This record gives sequence, C-alpha cells and structure tokens, in this order.
Amino acid sequence: MGLGEVVMEDQAFRRLPARLSNAAVHKQPSMLEYKSPTTLEMPGVVTYLVEEPEPMGPFGAKEVGQGPLLPIMPAVANAIYDAVQVRVDEIPITPDKILKALDEKAKGGPGRVGPKSFPKIAWPTALKVPPPWEGGTGHATNDGEARKSKGAKKAEGVRS
Repeated sequence: MGLGEVVMEDQAFRRLPARLSNAAVHKQPSMLEYKSPTTLEMPGVVTYLVEEPEPMGPFGAKEVGQGPLLPIMPAVANAIYDAVQVRVDEIPITPDKILKALDEKAKGGPGRVGPKSFPKIAWPTALKVPPPWEGGTGHATNDGEARKSKGAKKAEGVRS
C-alpha cells in the first residue's frame, strides 16, 4: 500500500458547479481509474508478526493499519535524492516529476519539484475532549470557545 501511494496513487480533484455546492470532489471517483501495484510491480515482501500485547490498546491490540505506511513516502523521496540529487515534494513521485527536477537543476535551479508553499487554511479552534482517565465525560471542555471562534470566522467571511 505504501509503495503504491508514493509512486502510483494520484488524486485529481475538480470543482462541482456552484449550483450544486462548489465542493471539490475526486475527478474520477471510480475504482476503475485507481491505480495500485499488483504482484508484477511489487518486490518480495516478508511479514514478521510480533505477538506481544499492547497494554494501552483495546484488548491488547496494536495499530497495524495506516501508521506503518507513513515512513515509506519520505524513504522513497530520500532514496531518489540520494540517487540523483533532486527533490520531489509531492506524491505520487513519477518519472516526469523527477525529469522536471533534473532539468531545473541542469539550468541552475534548486532541482526541486512540488508545491511552493502550504495553502492558507482558516482552521477552526480544536475541540479539547479529555479521556476518561483524565476525568473526561466524552464532551469537549472548550465547546463554547470553539463555537465563538467559528462564529467570529463566519462574521469575517472565512469558511471553516
């Protein structure tokens, strides 16, 4: 999954017409266009199971889903940098992006491809929900503060 995400899985978005909602949706929301590696594209994989219960997990369970995938993307990006001395700062890392970075570097540029900055997003105030072992009841302790913050942003014309 991690290798597929870093080299194959492209998420293209489009805007719905304003009369429908103006929301950003997947350009091709069908699984027929979704690429993931098959056994022909994958190297051999060896799985090691470590059967040691996690004291903080429910019934001793450990997280084995998305978390272990996170280091794969920067590892591949760093392997490419080690090999050809260019950076690709977005996924999927494709041959055309690497060639573009190499071309830019040959022209005296930094040899880096990807977004120039992080998009500006008006983040709402985060809710603070203490867990039961800290006396929490499952309700936010700052709900009124978060609602005020959201209301102030709407008054300023900022969407949250």
